[in-house]
Amino acid sequence: MKVLGVPKFIAMGSSEKNGTKYRFMIMERFGEDLQKKFERNGKRFPTEAVYRLGLRMLDALEYIHSKEYVHADIKASNMLEGFKDTDQVYLVDYGLAFKFSCDGKHKEYKEDPRKAHDGTIEFTSRDAHVGAAPSRRGDIEILGYCLLQWLCGRLPWESNLENKDFVRDQKLK
Repeated sequence: MKVLGVPKFIAMGSSEKNGTKYRFMIMERFGEDLQKKFERNGKRFPTEAVYRLGLRMLDALEYIHSKEYVHADIKASNMLEGFKDTDQVYLVDYGLAFKFSCDGKHKEYKEDPRKAHDGTIEFTSRDAHVGAAPSRRGDIEILGYCLLQWLCGRLPWESNLENKDFVRDQKLK
């Protein structure tokens, strides 16, 4: 798992305080997120670093996808360096993760305008812009947007992130 960049689960539990129940999960300790490093680096990563990150994330996604899940929120702030080994990068924050297959049957592609533009707008997949459920294809597309931003410093639609339709249209060009 360490080589894959998928966090190691240690334990979980629950606790109650003042009548409120809390659930918790224990994972290994991580270092800095890549967004902070990206900004400190003048909003660019060296080409070789982008290649290495891309390959690491493809390995992590291959593993996640093999378990019939998609991540759906890939971005630099969801990639953390190892605490002791800063060359190791982990993909975290599975809050938007989605099980794309149940009992070996893929969920149907269906657009739902009520769910349009879910996720971090600059990295949202074209499918998510029309409200379709997250997919493996979408994960790869989102990773592509990350790689492009890391190489170029910004994405072509970053000047108008408030206008979700503009962002979608730019991605469709």
